[in-house]
Amino acid sequence: MTIHETVLGYLQKQTKPVSQHDIAEDCIVGSHFHEKNTRKQNYASTLRQVRQIVRDLRIDFGQPILSGKKGYWIAEDSAEVVQYCSMLEQKAKSSAAAYFETFKAMKQHLPRRNTFFNFS
Repeated sequence: MTIHETVLGYLQKQTKPVSQHDIAEDCIVGSHFHEKNTRKQNYASTLRQVRQIVRDLRIDFGQPILSGKKGYWIAEDSAEVVQYCSMLEQKAKSSAAAYFETFKAMKQHLPRRNTFFNFS
């Protein structure tokens, strides 16, 4: 069984959202006993691995995995997916607008010499 299948199966069994920490502990770290001794050292990369696995399941395998403040869960119906996608679209538009505003301001000031660190 692949790690993707393990995580998907784990999410399908849950009745409420689960955090990436829960997924890491129950699906990744818990299955590698040698990592438990160095858990703090490896934990950040393990959480990145969880996020990548969830991304893969969404994009490459078409799984309707939603997320929020309480964690990840499998959508119960298409209406929940549509609502989630609307929220994602709004967040993407807001972020893009903020980044573009910063980009324009930075580009406008690009030719200027920065005198912030000149002490004379």
